Amino acid sequence: HEAVHGTLGSVLAWLTNTAASAIVGAVVGAVVVTVLHFLPIKKKH
Repeated sequence: HEAVHGTLGSVLAWLTNTAASAIVGAVVGAVVVTVLHFLPIKKKH
């Protein structure tokens, strides 16, 4: 019985960690895209 709770706790911890990492990655990516969008970079044709 305790093994099931231990496994479930581990899975929930992994899911929480993974979700947090995904959110942080999305926020960082959005910041990078925003910064690059406003930088005056001239494209060569």
